[in-house]
Amino acid sequence: MPIDNPNHYKNRGAVECFDSFVDWAGIEAGIAACMFNIHKYNYRHDLKADSVEDISDNLKKLIWYTNKLTELHRIKDAS
Repeated sequence: MPIDNPNHYKNRGAVECFDSFVDWAGIEAGIAACMFNIHKYNYRHDLKADSVEDISDNLKKLIWYTNKLTELHRIKDAS
């Protein structure tokens, strides 16, 4: 399963679900959501895994949210 733009997020058009959430709830909520997800995927990356691929997917999601958090902080700092 791709980490960026998985197929089950494409049924709402070109806007990624997370970006839609930030547009609706605001950048601070997006930052908090990233922090929660970073914690979640770090906390359980080796617990919710039947294979090395499962562990890898969880770590890729952790990295995705870390990159998104950095992006949101840059946007916030530029405003």
